[in-house]
Amino acid sequence: EVEEHKDKDDREIELTVLVKEGEPVLVEHVEVLGLHALPPELAKQISSQVKLELQEPFDEVYYDASKRALLDAMRDASYAKASVIGRVLIDPIKKRARVTFEATLGEPCTFGKVRVIGQGHLPARPIWAAADIQQGEPFSRAALDDAKGAIFALGPFASVELQEQPRADAPIVDVLIRVVPGRMFRFGIGAGMQAGSNPAFSGTDGTGDP
Repeated sequence: EVEEHKDKDDREIELTVLVKEGEPVLVEHVEVLGLHALPPELAKQISSQVKLELQEPFDEVYYDASKRALLDAMRDASYAKASVIGRVLIDPIKKRARVTFEATLGEPCTFGKVRVIGQGHLPARPIWAAADIQQGEPFSRAALDDAKGAIFALGPFASVELQEQPRADAPIVDVLIRVVPGRMFRFGIGAGMQAGSNPAFSGTDGTGDP
């Protein structure tokens, strides 16, 4: 509805547009498919990440957030190559929406090799030790987030990026840790950070040694 207001003196026309909101489309049904191979408790945990509520208005923001949350939950459960697609069927007469999310899990993945680059003159081994990503451990998104936070906590880096590198021929995800030093910093390398060795680690500290 448009209202028109004319001003004879100023020769201007002011238009006011009135928008009347129609009846909302309510969520009638939500289903998550593709999790049948998982233990029931894990499938339930992943499905619970859906943000849409039954008998509440359908919201595309919550719909997109649900897809992201489902994917994050699957990746935290070691399914690094998982994917999810969604479908929405809307009945314009009844004002009802039926929502289906279809998950593709793939194989459960483990972490592979870890490389560190970009540290310049700083030693790479403390970075790897702080990340604490071990070859053969189950992949998880949370482990990558924890590793990023732990590397930042070392102090000298302006940015830290952990890049996943899934292998095409195996359920293994290698990790590239890319850091950018922010300022000159003297590393204090304690015994706890030096202890042990890991063949999955590679990197240099400016001397050619990891």
